[in-house]
Amino acid sequence: MRKKETAIDPATGVESETAQQVVRDAAPPKVATITVNWNGLADTLACLESLRAQDYPNNHVIVVDNGSTDGSADALRKQCDTISLIETGSNLGFTGGNNAGIQSALRQDFDYIYLLNNDTIVEPDSLRELVRAAEAQPEYGILSPVMHYHDRRDEIWFGGATLNLRRGRADHDPARNPARTDPPYEVPWTTGCAMLVRTDLMRRLGGFDDRFFLIWEDVDISLRAVAAGSKIGIVPSAHIYHKVSRSFASMSSTMRYYLVRNNLLFARLHAKEAYPRAVCDVIATRLLESLGYFRLIRGQRDTPVYPLGATLRGIRDHFLQRYGAIGSWQRSRQNQDLAVHPSFPQSPASAPSGRRVSGARSQEETEPSTTETAAK
Repeated sequence: MRKKETAIDPATGVESETAQQVVRDAAPPKVATITVNWNGLADTLACLESLRAQDYPNNHVIVVDNGSTDGSADALRKQCDTISLIETGSNLGFTGGNNAGIQSALRQDFDYIYLLNNDTIVEPDSLRELVRAAEAQPEYGILSPVMHYHDRRDEIWFGGATLNLRRGRADHDPARNPARTDPPYEVPWTTGCAMLVRTDLMRRLGGFDDRFFLIWEDVDISLRAVAAGSKIGIVPSAHIYHKVSRSFASMSSTMRYYLVRNNLLFARLHAKEAYPRAVCDVIATRLLESLGYFRLIRGQRDTPVYPLGATLRGIRDHFLQRYGAIGSWQRSRQNQDLAVHPSFPQSPASAPSGRRVSGARSQEETEPSTTETAAK
């Protein structure tokens, strides 16, 4: 729920609502939608087009160009009459790109921060339904829509989740197939593809953990939100469509590396006393995947065989505590407690030099450390 702003009448000494509060109550909660672009201009423009068709009136879009090399930034600057554009100048990963947008949003007077993948298409009423649920049920700190495959819209990609910390597992729950009229329901974690987060909660969480860079960061922030006393939920009346393959058969060695290394980092951060068992389970499962066990021995012919070298490098670098982007290790300091999430000022990937911000911005926002260009 939004915080009331009050003032003391000097004549009577009685607390009274200010005109500003009356205006705030008359308007719907203010949302900052953040999407990160990295060499994906066509998808980003399609996503922005669907956001413009939203029937929710109080939404400001922040696009973070994450060091694209395909001319995306030039094209996105032409959109600055309707968006704010942040140019990081380098690829900060999913975590760092989103954190750049989150920092910008936290300097402004937003009630909610909506993190949205650039390869999604949103239904016109999806944001309205998310905010409506959040306002009605303040115990939920993070809410997500039901997410479908873009190329097969009757098939759900994400509608729920399962969690097994003893095994270091966090999976989509295929059994979840909610009706649009169902009420919001609790889940143990949600995907960073689309999550509406209360601003006060995001401020306490400090954004994504940059040690992940890519993959598993959403499960981590979900569990940190739960530890902070919030619930995670799905809103069945809100729907979006995600341009994702139904198979990981085309997973690159780089993606495989991050998946394995970060799965182990996640287990280290959250499995607690079950970490020894979880790390053994994760390593065994990932190695068997790479050796083709599930395809050849179990007869699961649709299961891909993943790159063994990337799997081994991911395991190695976890034990060497090499995190962040490949080649730019955020080595854990001696005696550093890995369970402590670094705040924004301690996270070098979240505060790059040379970042440029352009586009329409709220009057409250100031960013003296960046170079700004005015919208035209």
